[in-house]
Order: sequence, then C-alpha cells, then structure tokens
Amino acid sequence: MSGSKSSQASTTTNTTVNNVLDGGAIQASFDFANNIADEGFDSVNEAVKTAGETTKHALDSNVTVTKEAFENYEGITETALDNSLQLSQDALSKLTDSNNRSLDTLANMQSSQNSSNAALLKGIQSTVKSNNTGGASDVLETQKVALYVIGAMMLIIALMAMRRGK
Repeated sequence: MSGSKSSQASTTTNTTVNNVLDGGAIQASFDFANNIADEGFDSVNEAVKTAGETTKHALDSNVTVTKEAFENYEGITETALDNSLQLSQDALSKLTDSNNRSLDTLANMQSSQNSSNAALLKGIQSTVKSNNTGGASDVLETQKVALYVIGAMMLIIALMAMRRGK
C-alpha cells in the first residue's frame, strides 16, 4: 500500500496594495534595479563591442606584421641569392683564369720541350752521321766552315785592295 501526498500553493502579489502601503519605495526599488540591470547589460554590450574591436585591431596588426615579415624575408632571401650568385660567378671567373694560366704554362713547356727535342734529334743525327762516315762528315763540315771563312777573308782583302787602289 503505497501512499502519495501532494500539495500545491499559490501566491498572488498585489502591487497596488504594496505601493500604497510602503509609499512607492518598492516600485522605486524595482525601477532602480531595472535601471542597474539595463546599465549592466549596456556595459556588457559595450565590453563585447570593445573586445570585438580590439580583436579586429589585433588581427589587423598581426596581418600587417606578418606581411612585413614576409616582405623582409623575401628581400633577405633575394639578397642572399644575389650574393650567392655573385660569389659563384667570381669563383668560376677565378677558376677560368687559373685554368687559362695553367694551359699557357703547359703550352710554353710543350714549346720548350719541342725545341729541346729538335736540338737533341739534330745532335743524335749528327752523331749517327759521324759514326756512319767514320768521322769524315765532321771533317767535311769543319772544312766547309773553314772554306767559308777563308772566302769571306779573301773578299774583305780584295775589297780593301780595291779601295786603296782608287
């Protein structure tokens, strides 16, 4: 057996009676509270509006700072790449100059070696010729030089004699 119990109460406020009894103080309190609540809501609305504007300004400033950072980064990157390119070009130019000087040195060494080889070959040929002729080619070469010298001296003596004879 279960038993249940229920109760209900109802209250009715008669503001007209209360206003008359307290001389309007209750109504003034309600009006004051209502004004305070309105001012509170207005303050909250202004605070929300100010927070929104502050957030908007902060975001705008952040966008500006970010753009400037990217622009500066772009300039720094461009300068770094330009300097790197210039450095590479300078290095290639110096390497080219060094290689050209090395090639010139090799060409001079080759020319000198060719001259030395030609003189050596001429000496070898002379030695082989002298050995093949038993030294007669050397004697003939010496006699040929002696004949040229004697001929030149005779020409000089003849020219001097002709001058004296004039």
